[in-house]
Amino acid sequence: MTRFKKILIFIILAAVLALAVFLIFNGLVRDCLDSLSGNIESVEYYGVCSGNDGYVYALGERRGHDIITCGTENGARKYILDLDKCGLPQDFELSSVYVNRVGGIYLSLYASPLDEYGVAQRTLFVYYISPDKSVIELISQPCTGVPVGGHSEPVWVSAFASYEAYVSFIVCQNNICQAYNHYYATAGEIEMARAFECDDSLKNALVLSDGSAAMCYTGGRIAFSNDDLEVIAEECVIDQVFQGENGLYFMDGATRSIMYVNEFSRTASLSFLLDSFNFGSMLSLSTGVDGDTLVLTDSTDILRWKNGEVTDISDCLCRGTAASVLILAAFCVLVLVIAYALWYVLCEFKKMQISMVARIGGIFAVLLFFALAGVLRGIVLPYCNEQAGNIARSTASVAAQLLP
Repeated sequence: MTRFKKILIFIILAAVLALAVFLIFNGLVRDCLDSLSGNIESVEYYGVCSGNDGYVYALGERRGHDIITCGTENGARKYILDLDKCGLPQDFELSSVYVNRVGGIYLSLYASPLDEYGVAQRTLFVYYISPDKSVIELISQPCTGVPVGGHSEPVWVSAFASYEAYVSFIVCQNNICQAYNHYYATAGEIEMARAFECDDSLKNALVLSDGSAAMCYTGGRIAFSNDDLEVIAEECVIDQVFQGENGLYFMDGATRSIMYVNEFSRTASLSFLLDSFNFGSMLSLSTGVDGDTLVLTDSTDILRWKNGEVTDISDCLCRGTAASVLILAAFCVLVLVIAYALWYVLCEFKKMQISMVARIGGIFAVLLFFALAGVLRGIVLPYCNEQAGNIARSTASVAAQLLP
């Protein structure tokens, strides 16, 4: 066999094996390549959340799937959660995300499952994804009524607040705000707490440490449910609300600033101006309990304001460079070693007491195995998982209709 033929055979073997490895480990390989090239455009990020567990969470869409990327404030990615594999309702629209002190994730979302008559009913859902990634449905409420207060939906969820071993939130509908407490540390128990009345101008609400609520209205008015005192932040346009230590933070849409309201002194004060970030268009904002603020810009940068300093922590969206290099290098070595072993059996191992036909057949069987594994892992299994998810969501919807 000529030298050229031997080289050509080795190249063909290596190419087939490389393709099989790429199909089998498609997501991992593409993720490593994106990290090395700095290409996070493969994910379209649209939201950011400052977790109570100290991590940064970014919401995005990758290859048609909604994902949550978790990273550290030092700029190192921890994991990626594919929401489309969590058994959530089909074609859901994510509304808000909150992370408690142990890394459990709360999702409020809208979907339109079929009711008992086969009619699509737009519904508000609240789900809890525990640290071990099990998914619990907490709230399911049909969207009936008329939207008020500038909200796009007649039913919506307020800002979340974390206390000891439970998280509180409010579901607002028809001028009634119903508070819930979710005890995530005790088997996911959820209880219905106080109910509060509000008027049509309510923008947001937050459950306070004593179980009362701070009701945020248009015109910068913040009312407290446990007394008649109010805080008037004149000329402020209350946009987003976040839990703060002994109070709450809200974003003033008029001045692009973060304001702090103390629940005890009932005073409002400026925390900082968003313009100090020196960014262009803001896609999302999240303020932690200590006042540290994250901003996601239209250029997919995550900026952190802390103690008067602004830091770019966008690296938390990507896998580490060293880890990416090691993973890709390991795959390359694996491909070359297996390709060389097959090439040696075919071209150099002359003393084997088996025919050339048997050797070629054995090598073909090995290549066929890798090819089939790649097709199954890269094409068939993703399709089956998607169909299984659709069936699970349909089954859950039918079960919910049959239950009293």
